[in-house]
Amino acid sequence: MPLVACYSIFIKLVCLGLLLRLAWSDLQWRRLPNLLVLGVVLCYLLHVPAAPTGGLWGHLATGLLALLAGMALTAAGAIGAGDAKLAAAVLCWAGPVSCLPTLLVATQSGLLLALLGLLARRCLQNGKAGAFAGLLHCLTVVRGVPYGVALAAGGVFALRFSS
Repeated sequence: MPLVACYSIFIKLVCLGLLLRLAWSDLQWRRLPNLLVLGVVLCYLLHVPAAPTGGLWGHLATGLLALLAGMALTAAGAIGAGDAKLAAAVLCWAGPVSCLPTLLVATQSGLLLALLGLLARRCLQNGKAGAFAGLLHCLTVVRGVPYGVALAAGGVFALRFSS
């Protein structure tokens, strides 16, 4: 395997680790640490030299547009600031070509999380949580949907299909 391919895989694995850590943080505390989100963007920038097609400016423009849209949604109270920043980082990886499929994966994952959160709340209210009470508490929609988990799923998709 050529050195460039090994480098690309290594960067993607580091980014995957960051996305998993962000998802866990959002599940546990509903927080997405800025340094971890910045790490996702940095991984993209480190990955660019290994990408066969390049396209740096298109990817950066996609991330910037996502950040601007996210800031508007944050100002309107629709999403959290951490979610807006993570969406921008993930869409930086996706670029203009994979932007819509990545958003589809994230929104479908978010819908699944919301439904699981409603189910978790019902189980906790009915006292049927048993040994899973801690896990179900992480999912409850009373605490808000951990959309960072859905965005991380979109990020994994973007990593998989990025050049």
